[in-house]
Amino acid sequence: MVAKAWQILNEAPLVYEQTHRLMEAADWVVLQLTSNAIRSSCCAGYKAFWHTTDGYPSKDFFRTLDPRLETFVETKLRGDITMLGSKAGELTVHAAAMMGLYPGTAVAVGIIDAHVGVAGSGAVHAGQMVMAMGTSLCHMLLSDKEIYAEGICGVVEDGIVPGLYGYEAGQPAVGDVFRWFIEQGVPGYVKDKAANEGISVHAYLEKLASELKPGQSGLLALDWWNGNRSVLVDICLKKGRLV
Repeated sequence: MVAKAWQILNEAPLVYEQTHRLMEAADWVVLQLTSNAIRSSCCAGYKAFWHTTDGYPSKDFFRTLDPRLETFVETKLRGDITMLGSKAGELTVHAAAMMGLYPGTAVAVGIIDAHVGVAGSGAVHAGQMVMAMGTSLCHMLLSDKEIYAEGICGVVEDGIVPGLYGYEAGQPAVGDVFRWFIEQGVPGYVKDKAANEGISVHAYLEKLASELKPGQSGLLALDWWNGNRSVLVDICLKKGRLV
């Protein structure tokens, strides 16, 4: 949230100035359904540096980043922050008509896509972890303690399951990288063999890989491809060079 807001401020200052408020997509959807500008503890915590005790970072923090961001919280992040599992409001007549539901149907506070999969998989207790893998990948761990640990890019109380701290870490590109590789990075004979077997290139490569023991090929694959927001969380690292 903050990085994107800063980018807008730098690249399109007039757009930033005229923006009424900035919202995460999950909160924006709730706004469209209920007409209530409710911000979830999940989105605020993981995307905008919000903390249940300390709130958002101070004006001094934002002024240090850029003097123009000093009033960022007051001007662009307006809206009450509500815990997950709470009622954000009710379907408006207009929203209900769009979806074929009844006006007044309860609408829950928004939540990030991967994070909602934690409770959906049945993980609701401290010590349980869920890994969601798709175009991107995210590890999410539930705990009853708040501990700052190297390699963890997000810790939010009530961020995944109410009453627990949600730890988040992972790589931003997984399936996207796989798709790019099978479309652009394999030789023609691999595509031909996959076609002869009537399977996709991905399935063919997966079959070959399954015949190897871990480390057998001697090939070392580094995950610094399209960036990596976790593991060491070294914010001084930049793609292509070290700072």
